[in-house]
Amino acid sequence: MKFLGFDAFSSWVSYATDTPGLYLMARFVPDERGELVVRDLVLSAKDDRRITAADLRGIKVSAIEGQANAPAFLSQHLREKAQPEDEYIAKLRVALAEVPEEKRAAKRPKIELTRPDGQDPEGFYQQVADAYRLAMAETTKPAMRLADVAGVPVGTARRWINEARKRGFLPKGKPGRAG
Repeated sequence: MKFLGFDAFSSWVSYATDTPGLYLMARFVPDERGELVVRDLVLSAKDDRRITAADLRGIKVSAIEGQANAPAFLSQHLREKAQPEDEYIAKLRVALAEVPEEKRAAKRPKIELTRPDGQDPEGFYQQVADAYRLAMAETTKPAMRLADVAGVPVGTARRWINEARKRGFLPKGKPGRAG
């Protein structure tokens, strides 16, 4: 992560990540000890590049905070320029705070999947694909989640997922990745 500079009018700091074409902006606030800690992050990809899970895993918040606290000029600048958060982030915080986690979880569609009865294979594999997409939003191990919901071994759930892929209800899998 390479420090690029800071916005002269705010507490946002720009970084170039170790991945070409991927940039990060961070905003800091002092914690109870006076150390600057990351409050907000914005990750942006250049051109048509997409942001991947590996890109997110590559962001080391502790390294960003270390850089913010190490150079005296940067630390001093951030303390002097700290401003109230911008309107978008303020609205986002309010919206998230208004909906308790229990309600957010309750609004998520429930995953339902039953064993096939042989009557409608296309319909069943469409159901597997729908359940798989919902499981992906909940966990990094969707096959295990489907197996649990349907009451079948994980191997069976994986076979169902593969068959749903063969029938075109799910995109082809990527080796070594969930999804």
